Amino acid sequence: MASKEKAVRRGSSPARAMQGQKKSGSSKQQQMQTVVAVFPDNTKGNRAFAALEAAAGQLMQTELQRIPFEKLDYGETATLDKFYAANVAVVDVTERHMQAALFYQLGLRENFDMKNNVVTVLESQSTFSEPALGGGNGPAAMARLAGTSYITYSVDSEGHTLSREGGSPLNQAVPLYKTFKHILQDMHTAYRKNHKEMFYKHLRKVREMKEGAELKAELHKLTMWIDEDPKLFTGDIIYSVLLSYRDIQVWIHM
Repeated sequence: MASKEKAVRRGSSPARAMQGQKKSGSSKQQQMQTVVAVFPDNTKGNRAFAALEAAAGQLMQTELQRIPFEKLDYGETATLDKFYAANVAVVDVTERHMQAALFYQLGLRENFDMKNNVVTVLESQSTFSEPALGGGNGPAAMARLAGTSYITYSVDSEGHTLSREGGSPLNQAVPLYKTFKHILQDMHTAYRKNHKEMFYKHLRKVREMKEGAELKAELHKLTMWIDEDPKLFTGDIIYSVLLSYRDIQVWIHM
């Protein structure tokens, strides 16, 4: 049975997962950058995941969870929910039998504007090059998922995982965990920026469309949003909210 049919049969979707996260997410969960990973359960796949684990361990407020490919491919509801709701998804497409299902799931994430995705593949040749994914799944999927980050890596004779930034043999090999760390940092920075812009957009909309008691109620909701998400607790945001309260003379909130 195709992955799409499995997902429908099991009653899960990216939209449902996102809605559930918004309704039930605690303030601690909202502070965290959640990362889900799908890697082959073999020696080299486990080494690559260990590199990702090392990178996540060096970043504050980053939570990493590995999910089994078999459960994702089957369409288990809890597994799909975790995959769709995560801030970042990292998948390894080295194994050909995993490619179609993984690219399909990444496509769903991107369709729902969850674009923080990373694809890794083991370089089996002696030099680093573009991933040779084979068949009709790889290149076509890579073209569709243009916003996804791609990493080619190798495992040397001593078991170290290495990548080359840019995928070029002219570039110096670096530990894979450092590449993961840079990507996760960049994605988290972009997420915080977009989150802040979304708050300001909502604040402007509220000030333009509401007044009096309705404006007061909406501002109260925004202050609760700040309480639940410390990333929004910045000087410029607090100042903007206080000015909004001042305009309706709710001095008790000053």
